[in-house]
Amino acid sequence: MLQGYRDGSFLSSLIHVLTQLKGGQSWILLFSLSGLHMVLLNTVKRPKIVYSFSLLIIVGMILTQSMTGHSANTNSFQGALFHTIHFIAVGAWSGILLVVSFFSDWEHHWESFVGWFTKVAIGCIVWVILTGVAMSLLLSESIVGSWMLSYGQALLVKHLLFIVLLLFAFVNGFLIKRLVAEDAGFSPKRWWKAESLLVVFIYTITGYMTEQETPHNIAQTLEQQEPSVLFRLFTTVDGLGPLTLAPNLISIASLVLAFIFLLFTAVMVKRNSLSGTFFVSAMVVWCLYLGLMSSVSLS
Repeated sequence: MLQGYRDGSFLSSLIHVLTQLKGGQSWILLFSLSGLHMVLLNTVKRPKIVYSFSLLIIVGMILTQSMTGHSANTNSFQGALFHTIHFIAVGAWSGILLVVSFFSDWEHHWESFVGWFTKVAIGCIVWVILTGVAMSLLLSESIVGSWMLSYGQALLVKHLLFIVLLLFAFVNGFLIKRLVAEDAGFSPKRWWKAESLLVVFIYTITGYMTEQETPHNIAQTLEQQEPSVLFRLFTTVDGLGPLTLAPNLISIASLVLAFIFLLFTAVMVKRNSLSGTFFVSAMVVWCLYLGLMSSVSLS
């Protein structure tokens, strides 16, 4: 059946994916819910009805995605629950951020908004971290060992970028809060847009991860595919097997450099240099990545 699907025409393959595979069936449902949402937004004129049904549709989309994600497939109920909470927390935090950053016309008097959004963001971040760690443990046989696979490499980069995202969240949540309190004419949208772009980049990596094999059985996966190109490029591990972290001169030096660059981010923020903050943050990610990968060895 699988061979026939691979050898068939594009149309027959598409029909097979959409009707026979769980991912395809969920895509049809998501597409239908999206279409229903568009019709609702463009036909119903009563805001309360639109908002109420929109909320139900969005929750339905979140549940659909959560039920068919990697976490649900690996650990059915618990994985789906973690994914749902994670999705809601990420959506609430980043959704508000994206909309306000790019679609709001307001340019001053942000104090009240920053006050309540900071509290919402902190709550969402806590849930994102807790559920993210839980899903990583559910999906990964070994966190370090997963770095041999493309999924593990993407997850590592995603986690490192999340550290930078937390830095921007701290700037936008606390330092910017002080600035808007001192100057009613100050607009934080420039910094929010930077944080939003970082969120979109993390979303992109997450999308890539959905197409990769999860590291719940690393040895079995490596029988079917080669180790990640990045793993082979940045480690000196010769052979396959259980991995561990063994710090060495290069890894320690890289981590020290990461800490130094992290200190420089404070300087860039103080200078209100967005490009400088981005560059220094990228160097933090690079040094952390190099430090971790150079310390990988066979256990």
